[in-house]
Amino acid sequence: MTTIQPEGPPALHVATAAQEIRAFNRESLGPREHWQYPDHATRAIIALADLAGTLEQAIDQATTPVITTWAQGRLLVEGGTDSHEVKRDLMAACHEARAAAAVMAAALGRMQEQSSFLGVDATGLPGLEN
Repeated sequence: MTTIQPEGPPALHVATAAQEIRAFNRESLGPREHWQYPDHATRAIIALADLAGTLEQAIDQATTPVITTWAQGRLLVEGGTDSHEVKRDLMAACHEARAAAAVMAAALGRMQEQSSFLGVDATGLPGLEN
């Protein structure tokens, strides 16, 4: 996967979100303070569901500069490939990505529903006993 440094917003916002998810992945590898009980997981799942719910729109809007440039007849493609063909393939991939995002958002919504019923038996746990 290629990582690029965006020139500024709005691409910078997406890059920052990706960096934050990578930080979550590193910090959630094992038990630690604020990452050891079911409610910790539920909070992360809620945030992931929220994020996933925004992806369809973000994916669609990520293509806007390309579509606008293409509509103006100004889209150039390296190697001389027809811009209509590239735009068609880009939009097909965008459609697939949006569909996958919708499936992911729905699955995370179900995870959120199920995790909301979870807790921990605090018997014998210092600082958590009733």
